Amino acid sequence: MAGTWMRLAHVALSGAGDTIDSGTFTAKEKLKVIIHGKASSDISFKVRFNGATSNYAFRSSLNGGSDGTDTSEGYINIGTSFTGTADIFGIMSITNKSDKEKLVISECMATQSGAGNAPERKEVIGKWAETSNQITSITVHNSGSGSYDTGSYITVFGASGDVVSDEKTTLTNVETGTRYEETDTRKIYRMALGGTMSSLDDDFSSYSDQAAANASWVPTNNVAALRVDTSANVLKWEVNNSYGTYPSGVTNCNTLKDLGVNAITGDFTLKFKFRILSNGNAINYNCSCIFGIYESTAVNDTDLTTDSGIGIQPTFQSADESIRFNVQYNDNNYNRSGSSFDSVLPADVDDYWVKIVRSGNTTTCYVYSDAYSTLMRPALSKTDAKTKAFRYIGFKNFMKFNAGGGNYATFEVDDVELELGSAWTERGTA
Repeated sequence: MAGTWMRLAHVALSGAGDTIDSGTFTAKEKLKVIIHGKASSDISFKVRFNGATSNYAFRSSLNGGSDGTDTSEGYINIGTSFTGTADIFGIMSITNKSDKEKLVISECMATQSGAGNAPERKEVIGKWAETSNQITSITVHNSGSGSYDTGSYITVFGASGDVVSDEKTTLTNVETGTRYEETDTRKIYRMALGGTMSSLDDDFSSYSDQAAANASWVPTNNVAALRVDTSANVLKWEVNNSYGTYPSGVTNCNTLKDLGVNAITGDFTLKFKFRILSNGNAINYNCSCIFGIYESTAVNDTDLTTDSGIGIQPTFQSADESIRFNVQYNDNNYNRSGSSFDSVLPADVDDYWVKIVRSGNTTTCYVYSDAYSTLMRPALSKTDAKTKAFRYIGFKNFMKFNAGGGNYATFEVDDVELELGSAWTERGTA
């Protein structure tokens, strides 16, 4: 028996696209998913869980016809076979126990406008043969000739296996500013953001000139290799193993955006596109930096031991010519600790999409090969004792060097998005 149902995620497209992504939501043993694809032309509904591209099987029937089966697939195809411009609407029911295969029942229809056009229907039963993890994200992919129009959406509802009381602690996706009154204590709470900022969305295209860009993303060394590139609309960072950063002699530097005092005090989601322009050219030891959020502007060219922060560290290791993406932490005693995507990528010039999700004292990092759809490796999580507030976002150097050399690596960051989580706060306490 399912417990209390709650909305876990709702995402609507703000522009046309070929993917609808729920984002990461809280795992529940029962899921109900509603998907509406608005068509610009011929569209399809191919569903994936947690970005996985394998281990799916399904049986389907179109308009009451005979069954067809598909095994060892890269998705579950819940859409109809309608050819032409037709909106698609589908509902899925999913069992989502971590140690069991994920079972799916889906009903879907497609229709053109007007009473003279009868809809098509498709029934699907399927499964994702994953027995180690629960579903925490769902993506819908289009392989038709058209695209999903603005306003296409996915909504995910979830329920636990046990009945729970309808208390404020069980509610999710509550609008910021919502007021809640306890009937027994008469205490009043409001849903408040975990910090003083609201959100950040920067693609570096809005700055009128270099001075405006430098005023927002402040470089400690105003050189072209270590600041916003207003011609390319990206944040650039170049490092080498002789001097710490490029050009020669520039050390202990950063390029940071000040989000304000106590900007981030709770949960957050940080997303950005990370581009590697050069692969370090066989650097002797390692050559790296950190892009993330920090408590202060402190820098150090050997370790990030004088600041508290969370970020991603691309490190080139000449021993295996790979890139090690590290989620880097410092606790409130300034003791550095980290966990690594060990040799996850070849040392190639390429684009990566990174998502860092902070929930309580646990941070999870996801690295995708495309726009937050296809995971390159399983997500990496780390729990720490961090309690301080974050204020800054941007690049810092983070390196250990061998003498000599002069080899370098060049990175770019684009499309930075930062959103805060929220929590119930008793009136009069914040």
